[in-house]
Amino acid sequence: MRRGAAFALALALLATAAWTPIGAAREKTPNLDPTAGHRLRGGAPLFDTDNDPSTIAPGRGEIGPTAPAPATALAVPEIPKVLHVVWKTEKLPKFAEKYVKSWTDNHPGWEVRRWTDESMAAFVKEHFPRDVAMFRSFPTGVFRADTFRYMLMSIIGGVYVDLDMESLRPIDPLLRGQRCLVGQEPSAHAALIVSVPRHACNAWLASAPGVPFWDEVLAEVRVRSKGVMSRWNPPSVTGPEMLGSVMDRTGHGDGGCGLVDPPEALYPAVDKSAFNSMRERCEGMAPPAGGCPTPEYVLRGLAPTGPHAAVAGVAVRGEAPVEISLGEPIGEAPTMAWVCCRLAREGFVNPDREEMVRRGSFALHHWVHTWLDGPDARVTNVWRRRNILDDDREW
Repeated sequence: MRRGAAFALALALLATAAWTPIGAAREKTPNLDPTAGHRLRGGAPLFDTDNDPSTIAPGRGEIGPTAPAPATALAVPEIPKVLHVVWKTEKLPKFAEKYVKSWTDNHPGWEVRRWTDESMAAFVKEHFPRDVAMFRSFPTGVFRADTFRYMLMSIIGGVYVDLDMESLRPIDPLLRGQRCLVGQEPSAHAALIVSVPRHACNAWLASAPGVPFWDEVLAEVRVRSKGVMSRWNPPSVTGPEMLGSVMDRTGHGDGGCGLVDPPEALYPAVDKSAFNSMRERCEGMAPPAGGCPTPEYVLRGLAPTGPHAAVAGVAVRGEAPVEISLGEPIGEAPTMAWVCCRLAREGFVNPDREEMVRRGSFALHHWVHTWLDGPDARVTNVWRRRNILDDDREW
């Protein structure tokens, strides 16, 4: 009798632990059904229900229909094949239509979730009710868009992409076996604009749901949102600078989120408006001793392609194969001398799209800067000069 009571008590405690939220950011854990798929109000299933149901379900602590393995042997939670696109209305800006199409073309089996101001507000109210006041207090929409993407990663998971992010090839190989990934701005941005070794970017995010890292990110947003906010400082309050500070604190292991390195695997293009200032900073800079050979980004385990696929087991399209690392970066970040050498070899212009594909990049960020709407953007941003934004109001 005592043995039976103890067994029942143990089962009750295990059941309670499996549904206990982790971190202050999680207000409500969604009821995730690995066979039916989690649905938002009126939404389609968020997860591919054709996947093997014996794998771990996307919910935190939730196991598929097979017998549960010991806690120490649990597999890494999968990043759902869900692509998140955020804009204030259902009508996308003209420039964004072809970029969104590039993601759907390269990821035909994925679900695309479109989010508007209205559906974002409903999501925050449902899953983060304590943050509704903060969400409404943000002075411009970019603060909300930044914060909302972290909320999506926390609750639903999947892949978030900015509207000016173009897909060059399927990203499925990047995501296999990963639970959380963040990209980086190009090495030239890190070395010549912000003068740091690496600079995280929130234009592309990938995560399984329930990763504690996003609790840390949202906690940092809550702290910074209590300070001064203006239309000019989203990067430091909710954007890349804030995100990078959390990554510096949490690292890239179990409590943090992995980096995709080198940065050019996802961000091969430099912001065109920065080339003139970069040329000035690089003037007189001697090249590094080993030169700056053209890189080719190689992901371990990815089948070789290209004209030189038989050479050393990799497809050598550049002068120096560079392995893509997912998690803790391998080796040192490029030096300013190497960055300036590469820029000079390219003529202080970006390689064309086909060359980026040949070098092995998975995506291309076009640096449209929809968050900048004013004299600065109109003067410096080539996209503004081309008048491709059909909706020029502040967002």
